[in-house]
Amino acid sequence: MTTIGEIAEVFDGPHATPKKLPSGPYFLSISSLDKGRLDLTKSAFLSEEDFKKWTKRVTPEKGDLLFSYETRLGEAALMPSGVRACLGRRMGLLRFNKAKAMPEYVLYAYLSPAFQQTIKANTLTGATVDRLSISEFPNFPIRIPPLEEQKKVANLLGSIDKKIALNNRINAELEAMAKTLYDYWFVQFDFPDANGKPYKTSGGKMVYNATLKRDIPVGWNLKPILECCDVIDCLHSKKPESNYFSNEHYLLQLENIEDNGLLDMSVKYFVSHEDYINWTSRIEVKQHDIVMTNAGRIAAFAQIPEGIKCGIGRNITAIRPKNIKKNYFFSALSGIDIQSQIAKNLDHGAFFKSFNVKGIKLLKIIKTDNGLEDKFESLITPVIEKRQQVQHENQMLKELRDWLLPLLMNGQVTVK
Repeated sequence: MTTIGEIAEVFDGPHATPKKLPSGPYFLSISSLDKGRLDLTKSAFLSEEDFKKWTKRVTPEKGDLLFSYETRLGEAALMPSGVRACLGRRMGLLRFNKAKAMPEYVLYAYLSPAFQQTIKANTLTGATVDRLSISEFPNFPIRIPPLEEQKKVANLLGSIDKKIALNNRINAELEAMAKTLYDYWFVQFDFPDANGKPYKTSGGKMVYNATLKRDIPVGWNLKPILECCDVIDCLHSKKPESNYFSNEHYLLQLENIEDNGLLDMSVKYFVSHEDYINWTSRIEVKQHDIVMTNAGRIAAFAQIPEGIKCGIGRNITAIRPKNIKKNYFFSALSGIDIQSQIAKNLDHGAFFKSFNVKGIKLLKIIKTDNGLEDKFESLITPVIEKRQQVQHENQMLKELRDWLLPLLMNGQVTVK
């Protein structure tokens, strides 16, 4: 067993925050560390003058491992190339001796259950936040095999992560395609007219709608969501204890609902049989149902894909389409018309905003009886199904990676 100090130098970040600017070098943030990835969109910018000041101790370089030593303990990511940045507050950096350690391998070792347990065992509980001692960090034990083995392990796990990243890009492009098509047909109203020409651009008749405060095609109207869907609230009871009974007995949580309309099922909240029966007494969500968050994360929604049946936890509402095309309704939720209604119907509490069942039931959706929904449904359904298939593949890849990770890190499994 090796220690961190034997393979890397440990650096600390600044203990203050510079003035934030709209552009310039990055002032990294611990919030940008997300399960081994560095999300620069969650970092700020600073001036060149402050950049020189905050990088006197160390300037992050490609291959450095960035980690959090206060709050969000256990998070880490590698510094990419071509990025000018300084460490943020509560952030540390490992600079490796390349003759002893491969950065990509150490990142996986850092995220492994064994090292996460080391972090937990060395966490100092303070009055305000939990933290790690930077001075003690070099003494933390970590398993570092010979470089050749490190390379094989990093390449294997890295190939899985690259495929996951590729799938994420595919899904982002498919999502953009779906939103563009919906916007073109139902926001700009340039759907194909009887002659196959864009309706509005070709002079199609429009009429002003007072609710949407804009023109819509003649003959179109707004329908209350309750005429098109069932809206079912979750139970307002104490959250049941986590208790595994079977693979089918789990409740969706806020963190399962991503911001892109998909579900992340990497973590399931299993409950007892009795609790499951209780929490599905109102609804057991199934394919094509929509789940929407009410508080914490406001109005994030996802469509239930094929093969999933489960309950919904606290602060989640289920919407079941009935007198409307299911994928058209799902697409409409991302559209400007419903998103603007959501913004107007938020509840402003003493501490936070929310979007509850009452607000959802006030939503109205554009409806047309000219067969356009059917045409849109036939075009959009393959795109949505492909996104869900890719998401499922990613789920399987993540499970494979997470199963292999501890076995490879403790030497139980080797790569030939």
